[in-house]
Amino acid sequence: DEFVIGVLAPFGEDRQFLMALVQLKNTTKDYLLKTYDQFSYKQNMALYPNFLKAILSEEETVIWENAQQEEVAEIFIDHMEKQQFSDSFIINSINFWHRFCQQNAPQFKNGAAYAAAVEYIMLKEENDAVTQSDIAERYEVNPSTLSQIIKKFG
Repeated sequence: DEFVIGVLAPFGEDRQFLMALVQLKNTTKDYLLKTYDQFSYKQNMALYPNFLKAILSEEETVIWENAQQEEVAEIFIDHMEKQQFSDSFIINSINFWHRFCQQNAPQFKNGAAYAAAVEYIMLKEENDAVTQSDIAERYEVNPSTLSQIIKKFG
């Protein structure tokens, strides 16, 4: 999908409309309209660069299959923000969880244990010296439950 985007720029004593044809990545019409509503003309146009960043982002658009999967993401994000992890680490981890959900359609009751598993796996991927016991304690889950869930990720 493509769209035309432009800006009115000063050119001598006149103004020139500079435009470009933009290829959207991972963007649907509904997502574009939702994002536009968030940055509507009613708001300060200083937000325009943020609007462009939002629609041109290469991050995956995440649509959860059910509330439990989304709850895991929310629990994980809450823990990561409290520990001041980088946005890129959080985004990569959420995308990892989303792909796992798409491929495996997990059914569960303990969202915190799955959030803990995502944190453990992603930290291990970065060669962090974290232990399952440390993560289980942070999320207040049983270490053996965490271990069983980590095995489900393969």
